[in-house]
Amino acid sequence: MASVSQHQLVPWIELPTELIEMIFFHFDDLDTLRAAAHSCSTFYSVFARLDKLLTTPILLRQIHPTVIPDAFAMHASFALPNQKRSTVKLFSKNYLSVEKALPTEWKLSEALPMSRFHKIVSYFATQLASTALNRARDDLRESPRQATPTDTEVCRVQRALYRLQLHCNMFDRLYYISGPMQRKYFFRHFSTWENEQLACVRDLLIGVVAEPYNDLVDHDVRWGCLPRPLSYITFWDLDSAEGEYILAKGLEFLFRLVKTDDYAERRKLLVADDEPAHQPNDRPGRRGDYLRDGLCYLACPPFVDFSRTLGKEQKAAFIGKPFYDDPDPGPAAAWESLAIGLSSRLVGRPGAASCRLWGYVFWDMSRLASLGTLGPYMKADEKVWREREEVKRPERWKLLDKSRKERQKVDQKGGSGWWSFEDQSKVVWERPCP
Repeated sequence: MASVSQHQLVPWIELPTELIEMIFFHFDDLDTLRAAAHSCSTFYSVFARLDKLLTTPILLRQIHPTVIPDAFAMHASFALPNQKRSTVKLFSKNYLSVEKALPTEWKLSEALPMSRFHKIVSYFATQLASTALNRARDDLRESPRQATPTDTEVCRVQRALYRLQLHCNMFDRLYYISGPMQRKYFFRHFSTWENEQLACVRDLLIGVVAEPYNDLVDHDVRWGCLPRPLSYITFWDLDSAEGEYILAKGLEFLFRLVKTDDYAERRKLLVADDEPAHQPNDRPGRRGDYLRDGLCYLACPPFVDFSRTLGKEQKAAFIGKPFYDDPDPGPAAAWESLAIGLSSRLVGRPGAASCRLWGYVFWDMSRLASLGTLGPYMKADEKVWREREEVKRPERWKLLDKSRKERQKVDQKGGSGWWSFEDQSKVVWERPCP
């Protein structure tokens, strides 16, 4: 059989350099650019000469310029050594205390991790913004306001998600986190309404992890045998230590969790040696309430009475300088409307949970204008309370207790996996099915 030359297999390696350049400049994804650059030596030589010129515009089309500073700081935090408070202090000084000069050009090797992580951020931002807007009052979606989030609104959610990951990277690996440490090195570098945006994505992500987690609470054989019965994670449960422990694993972990349809894989992600997710707070990476506590008690200066008229300078000092100076007054105005009349816990306030679930500090002023003051919207909507009452119903807990007893019987017979009263076909038996 006659041999086939490389040129016969890949005739396009003989394309003129100018045409190869045109092909590269039409790519809109960095993974595609990388795959093309590595497809043959001819393509790679063209790419190597134009690396930054090709990479930079693709990255800036993918990550909005208003989001780049948060993305850049967050990616730098991945390099923080474990369990060293001194490095957290230095990172805060270098990346949060001052306006960091951003690169004007990126090489593919630098930009590709940012691009890949941003796909996860973009996924969650789109999902959370849509979820929040669907929970909002109807008049926020009526004409002339858009029924879907605007680009600027989605960018606000993206920035909050990057800050969530940044908080995880800075603090979750430490053995001990003091309140003043969080305040000094993180929260004070953001305005109060930006910290409330972080509280919003925290609450909304609790709802995201609730479904796969609660499925194990209700149906996993092994979890039914744990000596300490596990509680449900719900939208309204702001004190969910289990939920915060899962959030502290970061957005990449959450993405794998929500995108897998395989029960065994979800269980593997949520279970560590069949121990409950939340462990004592004296171990790094095992904290289950530090973000909630930080938001409630440290994300704004204490004991400022917003019930009286503050001078312009006093108000500006309390609110703080925003990390991103949003030209739209909507988020700041929304936060201030709820802060009027309060004197403490002006961020992450439990009484404002229903407002955070419809993302009140993410929306443009044009969407919020019809509402006037947001004070009346402090009241939890009916859906939140229905969810709360449903979980609290004695019948629900009686059913869970009965389910646990049945799953313990299955475990004693050598079964494991997913079980329900109606369907035992998914149980995996170590021995032949009894």
